[in-house]
Amino acid sequence: VTTENTERYSSKKPKKKRVTFGEVLSPEIFDATLPANTP
Repeated sequence: VTTENTERYSSKKPKKKRVTFGEVLSPEIFDATLPANTP
């Protein structure tokens, strides 16, 4: 149950934030906001 809850939350949270950030903010800001995504 814990895994399902975490996966559902993780999938819903980043998905909504990613869409808004990518659509509203520019790719430059996206990179600065998500430094962990960069290699």
